[in-house]
Parts: sequence; structure tokens; C-alpha cells
Amino acid sequence: ILGNPNESNVGSLDSTPAAERASDPRAEALRVPIVTDQQRAVPPTKPSSQRGTTHGNAPPLGDPSYCTFPTPTYSLQLPNPLPVALQEALQRADQRAAALFAQNGTAGMHVSVVYNQQVLFSRGYGQVHMDSSSAASSVAPPSPPPDADTIFRVGSLTKLFTVLMLLHLRDHHRVSLETELKSLLPNYHTPNPWQTDRGITLRMLASHTSGMTRMIQCDSPCNYTDSQMLEYIATFPLLFPPDTYAHYSDAAFALLARALQSVTPLSMEDYIRENILTPLGMNSTGFDFTEAVKARMATGYNVEDPNNPIPVVKGEPNLGWMSGSAQMYSSPADLQKLVSFFCRYDRAAGYGQPLDGVTLREFFSPQFVNTDASNFDGYGLAWEFLTGVPGLGSLPFLSKNGGDGAEFGFDAQLQWAVRQKLGVIVLLSEAPSTLELDVTNAVLSEVFPVIDDLYFAHALQNSLPDQYTNLLGTFQGADITVDVTVEVMPYYNNTEQLKISYNHGEVEYALLTSAINGDTFRFCRLAPLGPISCERMEGGVGSDVNEYVRFTLDDNELAVSLRLPNSNLIYNRVKQ
Repeated sequence: ILGNPNESNVGSLDSTPAAERASDPRAEALRVPIVTDQQRAVPPTKPSSQRGTTHGNAPPLGDPSYCTFPTPTYSLQLPNPLPVALQEALQRADQRAAALFAQNGTAGMHVSVVYNQQVLFSRGYGQVHMDSSSAASSVAPPSPPPDADTIFRVGSLTKLFTVLMLLHLRDHHRVSLETELKSLLPNYHTPNPWQTDRGITLRMLASHTSGMTRMIQCDSPCNYTDSQMLEYIATFPLLFPPDTYAHYSDAAFALLARALQSVTPLSMEDYIRENILTPLGMNSTGFDFTEAVKARMATGYNVEDPNNPIPVVKGEPNLGWMSGSAQMYSSPADLQKLVSFFCRYDRAAGYGQPLDGVTLREFFSPQFVNTDASNFDGYGLAWEFLTGVPGLGSLPFLSKNGGDGAEFGFDAQLQWAVRQKLGVIVLLSEAPSTLELDVTNAVLSEVFPVIDDLYFAHALQNSLPDQYTNLLGTFQGADITVDVTVEVMPYYNNTEQLKISYNHGEVEYALLTSAINGDTFRFCRLAPLGPISCERMEGGVGSDVNEYVRFTLDDNELAVSLRLPNSNLIYNRVKQ
């Protein structure tokens, strides 16, 4: 269950030789946080200043305050064995996932945690199949739980692949994100009661800002022609003027996939397989539910009545023309590879990398920011931007849910923390349910803080400033004695760190992480016996004058006094 890089099924998912990656001449180009069509060879069909409407007091899209792509990233390569604190966090996450499934689950579930291309956790719960005897609590042995190779239907996670196709075609100069839908599907027409002349672009379709209705009903199999479906779609008027608001739309993604198919001789399904899935080694992912695929699938269940789960025919419903919205299947192992690919946003295309890092950074960037509703924070290209994960405050996550109703019999959730390169994948063989989101949040709330702490611990390993011995000693204030020493700290990989302790109440530690003007150092408060429990020195948090320790140096650069945070008192050296 717990990650071990030496095990065959766990560890790095990137086989690219390090020497090849390091020598790639395009590496420097990948340091650009966001790239728009204006910076590419294909000019947009609309001026970029027209795209992206925000609401309330939100800044315009592209404003750094709404860019979730970090500079730099907060990730590191974990040692083997994993740090004890992380092993314990994964065990707690496992216990919480098991408890939630026991309370609310019916059929089967699989949970994966991927960090910086390392699979830290991969486990199944429940049963792959609930035959009539096991469902009736017979003494017959139940089927085993799902494993990493069990195939699940993943519903709207399909939309991520449709957008990856869009970006791949754009990078190969076949379309622009600002290409208008009507230029690719001339017969497209949807009534626009808003009387605006703004055309719907591929970007709007991919970011749920086109104004299109959420769903259009189509019998299974939905094997109709473009003309038939476009005529049917024309009966649904736009809900709002294009690019002025956001409304989740399966219909928009179905149209997007058909529009993209018009610029390539391949079908949408074949294009995604050849240009996205095959390079990533995702051989258990696709659209066509063959007999071989069905043999490896978990049985999905309609659990509208949890006491009477109804098995769903594998591969049904067949979305056909609507496939670009929610048709795909995948396995936990394949989705672990997908998240590993997401981690490589500092990498050039090639060597099994279907899109370069610049494009991935754009993929992770917001397209619409919402400030006048509480149910979501915004949309990216297929992604939903969410905050408010229990226990994690306002930290932003990219989220994609794959729940498409009881008739599908499956639910899915992929949550992705871009900064930390941390992904959680939960797959369920039952629907409808909110269990996938509950489990995802539980796992994140256990693992994320420890991952964050480990990064900051690693970042502080080399924090001893030059001539640090000149800062050591005892300093006396009016009623407080302050000692500045060096101590080996277990939570910092047993590295030496500067420590400040003073004699009122409990001892407090402070790590001096970087020099400011030579004699002023950032500090981070620590719990005496635990990992970091301090304000992060990032993004302006804790960056005011009260979060510094200031030393006064003499001509020999020896500290003669200091001032602590949250204090205007001067503490003078009494001994070295």
C-alpha cells in the first residue's frame, strides 16, 4: 500500500533518461508560467483582450493572483523508505478511506495518491463484482477488491483528454483556442436570444463559458450524423451571452470533440489514442468497450436505492456522437501515469511527453473566475478550480469529477495540487454518490500538510547563513534571556539549523532561512517536538517586519544585539 520506489508497481512513472532531459535545449523555454495564443505561431481569430470575463471584484484573467501555476514549484524527490511522518499520514488516509467506504460504499472503490511522479498509495476497497449471493450477504466468498489494473468507467474525466487533444492540435498549428466553432462546423447554429455578435470559440467550449445547455439527451448508442445532431442542438438556445459567465456543459464538450475531429483525418478517439494515450503508456484507457475491456472491468451499480444495487450493463450507455464528453474508461494504474505526466510541466515535448511543459502550465491556468457564488471558484480548460478542502483553508486545487448519473454505474474524482505536484484519484463502481469527493478530501487533508512540511524542511536544509557562528550566543533583555544555538533537528532530515530559545513559557524555535541585507533573517516558528507548524514564508504570508529576526553587527561582523519578531525590545549580547 505504502509507496516504495524499489517495488515494481510503485515509484517514478517517468522513464526518460535524466541525461536526455538535462541536455534538451528547450529547457529554458519551459520557465514561462503561461503562454497564450498571441505568443504562438498561430494567430488567434479574436483579439485576446476580448476573452475571459470575470465577475464581482475579480482581477482580469491572466492576473498573477489567479494563476495557480507556481514559480517555483513546491515539490521534491522523496527518499526510500518514505519519511515516517508521511507513512503515518498515508496510514491515516487509508483508515479514513476505509471507514468512509464502510459507512457509505456499496460496491467497489480504488484510491491512488501520486506525488511528483511517485505512487505513494494504491489500494482497493470493497469488491470488483457483487454477485447475487454476496449482495445478499451469503456465506459465499466475495470477489476481491479492485486493484490498480481494474478498469472503471471514468465519465467526465474524458473531458481532460478532449482538452489535451485540443492543445495538441493547437501546438501543431491546426487550430487556435480562439478558432470559432462555426468555422469548423459550418452547419452549427444555436439560437442566441441575447443578440450578441460574439462567436463561440474552442476556448469557450473547453472552459464551460460558451452559454450552451448542460446536456442533450441521446439514445444509446448515440450513433447519429453531425447534421442530425447539429439540427437537434439548434433547438436549445444559449443560456447567456458567450464568454460572460460559466455553466457546466456536456453538450459543449461533445461539440468541441466533433469540431476538433474536422481538422484531422483521424477520429477523435484514434487521435487521442495515438497522440496522448500511447505516448503515456496508458494502454488500459480508451473509448471502445471491447470484450477484452469488459473482462477487466469492475461491475458498475446503480445505487439510487443502496439496499438494492442494480448492476449496469458494461459499456452502457454508449455515448457515440457525445463521446468527447464522458465515454472513456481507464484503470487506476493508467490514471497514475496521467497524473505523473501532469507533474512534468517543466519538461519539453518528446521522450514520451505528448505536450510540453509550457502547454501543461496553460492547461492548469484559470479561464473563468467566479466571485459571486459559493458552489465553485472558477473553470479552467475542463478543470474546476476549488478551494475549501476541509482542514486546508483556502488552498486551491484543480478538480475533475467523473460522476455521470446512476445509469452509468460509476463515479470518479481526480484532485490535483499543481504547486506540490500532488494528485489524488478515487474511482467508484457505483453511482450516484458523493463518496468519491468525501474520500478525496479526507485523503488530501491527511497527506497534503505532511507533503508541504517535508518540502519546507528540505528547503531549509541549507539555511545556515555565512559566518553563522558570529550570530551564536546569549542575549539579555529586560526580563528575558535569549539563546541562539545550532541544533540537529530530526524533522529537517537531521540537518543543523539555527535555533532560538528563550526562557518565558514554552521554548519556541525559529529557523533563519535566508539573509535580508546581511543582518536580517526570515524566521519560521516551530512546535518544539513536531514538524513545521508555522506561517509559511511564501506568497506574502508572514512577510511583514514582525516575521524577521534582526541582528546588529559590529565592525568584526559579530552580532552584538538582536530584536525578536513581535517585539521592539533590544536584546544585548552577554556572552558568546
